[in-house]
Amino acid sequence: MLYLGFYNFKRYTFDSIPKSNARWGRLRTDGKKTTLTVKEIVDDSLSGTNEWEVTVNDFDEALMILEKLGLSHKTYQENTRDEFLLGDSKISIDHWPKLGYLLEIESEKVEDVKNCAELLGFDEDEIITTDIKSLYLERGIDLDDIRELKF
Repeated sequence: MLYLGFYNFKRYTFDSIPKSNARWGRLRTDGKKTTLTVKEIVDDSLSGTNEWEVTVNDFDEALMILEKLGLSHKTYQENTRDEFLLGDSKISIDHWPKLGYLLEIESEKVEDVKNCAELLGFDEDEIITTDIKSLYLERGIDLDDIRELKF
């Protein structure tokens, strides 16, 4: 397993127009790389989320451009990540305020995700596809009611 690095993320999230719980925008930076992403949940399978992403040069300038277009951010969020590579799978250990640590496995093929999980000692029935917003809701925290999520 190859260690890829530690990241301290900060992000702004944006509702889609028209608003949809299955689609949203994200402007995120780790201080070195900044991306603008649209995420869309198609279904709750391992491959059920579509993403469109571009790299932008400046976090604050990108936020200003979006706001000048009339898109005000819904939330500001922070989290940290340790990232690893195992075969063709990317493994992330994320830490979220008031939520704790989560393990995420991403790969091009669903079968690679399952194989990686097995190598890490997980059974296939332990694999979940729950998004962050839903994980917070399970703990009684509605991210729609929290403007800032910080450590």
